[in-house]
Amino acid sequence: MSMRIRKSRILVITTMMLVVTSIAVNAESDGTGDVLYYDGPDWHDWDWDVTNKPNVDIVDISFIAGDRLTLSLTVSGSINSAHSFYHVWYNTSDAYYHLFYLPGIQDEVMVAAFPLNFDEWTIEELQNYTPPTWEASITNGNTITATVDWVTEDHAMVNYFGWAQEWAEEGDQWLEFWIDYAPDSYSSYGSYEDYYGTGNGDTNGPNGDDVTQPGGTPGFEAVAVLAALGVALILLKRRK
Repeated sequence: MSMRIRKSRILVITTMMLVVTSIAVNAESDGTGDVLYYDGPDWHDWDWDVTNKPNVDIVDISFIAGDRLTLSLTVSGSINSAHSFYHVWYNTSDAYYHLFYLPGIQDEVMVAAFPLNFDEWTIEELQNYTPPTWEASITNGNTITATVDWVTEDHAMVNYFGWAQEWAEEGDQWLEFWIDYAPDSYSSYGSYEDYYGTGNGDTNGPNGDDVTQPGGTPGFEAVAVLAALGVALILLKRRK
């Protein structure tokens, strides 16, 4: 083998290594059968052992951060309920990226991506904002994937999580529903261990005591408000 060919191979291998190491990849698996049932009118009616809601029982979420960002969520069943929605969040120090799909409302999987300070923008700035380009799909009937352009310079992940939810009747999103988070630590409703220990997931704690009203993930509510504004703006722009 000539010295020139050997150097060329070394250069190719080195370049490939640089490309690979510049891409951040992460997958987070989530156990099945851990869907939470919540009855809003009587919030003591809890069940953490729901296995008959596979369409919102998350199997895993993942991201690939390279030249663009790819987000993905997989459930154990099928994404086919009109009374449901699906989300994946990827947050950096100065922006958020939100994959979302509401089968009963949307014809397609969509992405909202904004700098975190966009709530300080003027009406004119909001109206002139051009959403990043994205492509999205549903594969195998149970996996939602979207690839989106970056909107700021900071691409390092601060946190990312997914959640899926189904509700009983039209308009009951927050009254009676089934919900699953991945990872579980991002649940706004605590965890099975928080409220039941090794109990059986009924309305009482392991010692027969009533459980307490669940708390929330720190900071989740604030980001959710920003996301709601962003989603509304994206939907309005897409309908024009």
